[in-house]
Amino acid sequence: MYLNLLELVKDKDYFVLTTNVDHQFQRADFDKKRMFYTQGDYGLLQSVDPEIPNTFDNEEIVMKMMEDQDFLKNSERIFELPEDGNIRMEISSDLIPLCPDDGRKMPTNLRADDRFVEDAGWHAANQRYNEFCSEHEKQHVLYLEEAQI
Repeated sequence: MYLNLLELVKDKDYFVLTTNVDHQFQRADFDKKRMFYTQGDYGLLQSVDPEIPNTFDNEEIVMKMMEDQDFLKNSERIFELPEDGNIRMEISSDLIPLCPDDGRKMPTNLRADDRFVEDAGWHAANQRYNEFCSEHEKQHVLYLEEAQI
């Protein structure tokens, strides 16, 4: 679906405003500068203290966690279950991500409560979206919304 949508808009002046937090637009190669993930991003961690306005990419630590649980990378570098199907359902304590700013455990950057961190990247994306809206306010704009069936 995302690849088909990209094919439709790739030569157009588009902007993606999404509540998706799963990187599907990025995986389909949408331009990151044309997206605003309003509700956060599974690919980011944050401090439990919302006064610390920083987020941190979690890909490296998640990959280490997968390996620590005995998942195996195939020839295409995609994690799979081992042949016996058994994995460890825990990670080593040294892989629990700690915030470099306050040393506390870090949750995923998702708008789940009043501790959601709107970091500099979130504010920059918000600004780009507002600019897009301003630049196109007197033009015809097509809005697509994914229906949940």
